[in-house]
Amino acid sequence: MAREKFPDEELNAHEQQYSKQSAASSQDFDDNDEKRNESRKQSVANIKLQNPLAGMTYDELMDDVSQFADQYDLQYALDDLQKGALIAQKRSGFEKMDRLTDEDKTRIREEKLHRWRQPSMMYYMTILCAGSAIVQGMDQSAVNGAQAFYFPYFGISEDQVWLRGLINGAPYLCSAVIGCGHHRWWNLLLARFALGFAVGAKSSTTPVYAAECAPPEIRGALAMMWQMWTAFGIMLGFIAGVIFSGVRIPAGVEDTQWRIILGSTAIPPMFVCAQVYLVPESPRWYMSKGKYDKAFASLQRFRWSRFQAARDLYYIHKQIAIEYELQKGKNLWKEFFAVPRNRRAAQSSFFVMFMQQ
Repeated sequence: MAREKFPDEELNAHEQQYSKQSAASSQDFDDNDEKRNESRKQSVANIKLQNPLAGMTYDELMDDVSQFADQYDLQYALDDLQKGALIAQKRSGFEKMDRLTDEDKTRIREEKLHRWRQPSMMYYMTILCAGSAIVQGMDQSAVNGAQAFYFPYFGISEDQVWLRGLINGAPYLCSAVIGCGHHRWWNLLLARFALGFAVGAKSSTTPVYAAECAPPEIRGALAMMWQMWTAFGIMLGFIAGVIFSGVRIPAGVEDTQWRIILGSTAIPPMFVCAQVYLVPESPRWYMSKGKYDKAFASLQRFRWSRFQAARDLYYIHKQIAIEYELQKGKNLWKEFFAVPRNRRAAQSSFFVMFMQQ
């Protein structure tokens, strides 16, 4: 038979239950408060990333620029850095800035009104990046014309579907120079496999280089032109297949067509390799190595005026600082897969690129 509880015992039981609920509620409140603080910090960081100079007073901005110039031995460009910082903080208000000359204001207006009117080095860099994309396109498609000749040459029958696919898909200058001179199918396979390493590095670095050198007004267009010029290179690869399919060098010698088709893809890389030594390194790459004087010199070749280069140099520096703060204490690989927004974006990108190929 259950013992009847006395009033004091019931009161103690209620107090214990209430204490447990209060502790749980307090824990939930602390957790929610921590999440809100983290979310608030992330929002502030995102705002700062959009414009790291937002919220700074004139005196704070000038002091920060002076410290920046002292830290990286850029005192000789202090006036340009200060003018550039004012523009970077508020791009739309440059017309009322007394510190800017009429020529400075004209340069800023032209950035908006004539965004494709760029220094010659910007055009040269664009041609270089377009050439890199053309090389990849030709590497992808030239094999389509060559396979009609090298499969019979190597004795690979139509039944050996997997071997045919392996050779054609192995990619993608290695195959053009080395692959066209071999006499066994596995030599060609190794050459095309080695080519794949070069294609992967080129396709991932070229758009990034273009984006880091270009001004914001045309940055997106230059980064996306990779796909357009890759398609152009694919067209050239098919044209090479049609043109050289009936060519025999020396005259009368059989089984040289596929070598000439694959060898023709070595021509565009020669021009690209020669161009690489005539363009400056990425300003952002220089800054990541602490070489701010070289980054400034690089930006001056990609901008019309020194103060525009100084503006972008300082602004990029502030963005890098914010990005570093955001990454501090975080595992980037974990963030890549654990954060739903990042994961969904990656999945969408993977799917689009997979279907494209």
